[in-house]
Amino acid sequence: MIQIAYERHNWKLLVTVIAYALLQGEEDMKPLISQIINTESSLARQTKQRYSQKKQKNRKMKGRC
Repeated sequence: MIQIAYERHNWKLLVTVIAYALLQGEEDMKPLISQIINTESSLARQTKQRYSQKKQKNRKMKGRC
């Protein structure tokens, strides 16, 4: 269920399923949950870096005109 929600980017369902799995103490789900969290954190950091670099580039370009 977690994998399906993640692949479809259904974040509301994903959070609900992860919360339920953690509350039920399902130990076998923890590696998958950790993998999803790590992947999403990494993607968020990359996106933030790209946005920051683009913003800096735009500032430099405005300063030249």
